[in-house]
Amino acid sequence: MRSLLTSILLLVTLTLTAQKPIDSTLIHEPDYDSITLQLYHQQNWDSLLITGKKALKAGYDYFNIQVRTGAAAYHLRKYSLAARYLEEAITLNSKDDYANELLFYAYTFTGRSAQAAHLLDHLSKAKSRELTKNYRNPTFYLEAGPVFNTDAKISGHIPVPDSLLFNEQYTEQNAFYLLAGWKQPVGKYLTLNTAVSHINLNKNRSTNIRYVDSLSGDFTVKQTEFYISPSVCLNKRVLLIPALRYAVTNVAEPFSSDDSITKLYLGSPIGIKYNNLVVGGEIIYARNYWQASMGAWHLSINDDRSMQVSASVMVLPLGNLDLYSTTGVSFKSDQKSQPLFATQTIGFKTFNRTWLELSATKGNLVNTVELNAQLLNNQVVKSNYRLASLLIFDLNTQFRLTLRYQFMENEALTYFTESDNAVQSAYSNYYKHIITGGVTWNVR
Repeated sequence: MRSLLTSILLLVTLTLTAQKPIDSTLIHEPDYDSITLQLYHQQNWDSLLITGKKALKAGYDYFNIQVRTGAAAYHLRKYSLAARYLEEAITLNSKDDYANELLFYAYTFTGRSAQAAHLLDHLSKAKSRELTKNYRNPTFYLEAGPVFNTDAKISGHIPVPDSLLFNEQYTEQNAFYLLAGWKQPVGKYLTLNTAVSHINLNKNRSTNIRYVDSLSGDFTVKQTEFYISPSVCLNKRVLLIPALRYAVTNVAEPFSSDDSITKLYLGSPIGIKYNNLVVGGEIIYARNYWQASMGAWHLSINDDRSMQVSASVMVLPLGNLDLYSTTGVSFKSDQKSQPLFATQTIGFKTFNRTWLELSATKGNLVNTVELNAQLLNNQVVKSNYRLASLLIFDLNTQFRLTLRYQFMENEALTYFTESDNAVQSAYSNYYKHIITGGVTWNVR
């Protein structure tokens, strides 16, 4: 009887215990601080990143968790993701050297060195001096190479030569391009970019006057350009970059004649010397995975004045420079028929220290600027499109080698006069090949 009573009491107790709700406070929760610390010391970056994400999602928004998660992403070369966590970390402790240094390099390795300099004020004096020493080193760059053209092919309508009273054509033959520049950080928030470039462009001018004369002469167009652009970092997001470009062009008259009738048909001589001036700039807003830019420039080219505005968006889908894409569009106020031209660029890492960049531009580039006036297209002939490739090889931390190839389709004009003396024109299509090699030296 006593055994039966004991069994009944035990059964009732178990039933009541099973019906009682479990106290959630008794459930063991992961010690994310200890786990992430252990993974950090083990340098198990993949597991640390996964665990850190779980901890942050669960609400453990602590400084140490943010830093360790950012460090894991950084060592996995996911620099944009690292910057996201490290930015949150320094909002909790803005003076931590380790977090600021990691964020400094995360910005640098995604092409945001100017924004990285903004972090130097948050570092200790010793660490700030260490990073500033490298940041303030100058960078020299040099690029040079030839330009070749194919023979022009007439695409417009020109009547048979016997019906022409007069025709004149300019053709490009070849050219040589040279660029030298210098970038120098001045203080923590200002970087000065200066450059000088020179081009020798060989051309041919031919004039045929029916029953009178046929003249032809080679000549060279020499142009020297000067560029200065101070970039001002307003904060870790915004970069203001004014720019000024000044070019001096000298043209030698290809031929002359003492015959009065010939002079009549030769027309006005081409300019011996003229100056070009571009003034403007752009503003860049940067996030961790993308950046957007807007720019405007006033162009004064051979007494013609115009405005150009541009916008572009750069995307880093992997969070680093192993893959990036830039889409840009520009509007030129004085080009009524084709006021827009657009450029699409894709760059990616091919080998350990080698990148390949491919780009395509559609539209007329006559009297336009690119890359915040680092390139001035004050060409006379219309361009239809341009294809380009850029091979980048980092020899070491100081020297970078580049090889650039560009292919352009241009339209040249042939002027002619028939029996009714009305001046007409026809297009001549030709293709330009530009090959340049360069070197960049980061002085240490």
